[in-house]
Amino acid sequence: VCFNWIDELNKFAPTLKPYHLQAQEKQSLIDKAGPYDVILCSYGLLQYHDKLLADKNWGTIIIDEAQAIKNAQTKRWKAVMNLKGKNRIALSGTP
Repeated sequence: VCFNWIDELNKFAPTLKPYHLQAQEKQSLIDKAGPYDVILCSYGLLQYHDKLLADKNWGTIIIDEAQAIKNAQTKRWKAVMNLKGKNRIALSGTP
């Protein structure tokens, strides 16, 4: 899903700069992320690096495949809820 988002961002929002968290130095990438940077992360990596991602104040948090966080008893849900951001958007469903 992350690589699809990178393709879509490059195509429809060329002023944004997408980064795949898995492919980069995680700490420096998060520290340097600015207003036009988009950090893409799988749910697995979010759970694994939850503290690292929760320490940053994000401008906007977009959750794709939001049905994956519907259970409030899971580590995944808790990791998502610990993220701090000015705006939050949850996407779900297949057209």
